[in-house]
Amino acid sequence: GIYAFDFTNEIGKIYNSVDLAIARAGALSLAELETKKIPSILIPLPSAAENHQFYNALELKEKNVAVIIEQKDLDPVILKDTTLKMLKNIDKIKENFSSTIHANSAKNIAGTIMNYLS
Repeated sequence: GIYAFDFTNEIGKIYNSVDLAIARAGALSLAELETKKIPSILIPLPSAAENHQFYNALELKEKNVAVIIEQKDLDPVILKDTTLKMLKNIDKIKENFSSTIHANSAKNIAGTIMNYLS
């Protein structure tokens, strides 16, 4: 089934039971998705400072574990088609995580912490 929800403190439990995530592209969210090896459809927040969410998402797209849909291009048909295409190829997409390096996850988390501190 498909479940939609806002922020939750139970995200760890949810990540353990999903095949695909549709999410914004904040550094911490992407670090969690990469660590849990969850393929993703990423919709960067267009108002994020210096468009950083788009560039965060681009890192996972370049690893072939995520697709980016910019909010201005988002519509139900595109989201449905992208979701179905990714689910059809989910096992192949998950294999791409074996080549990812989690050093970027640590860098993203550290960068986010530094932004909050400054």
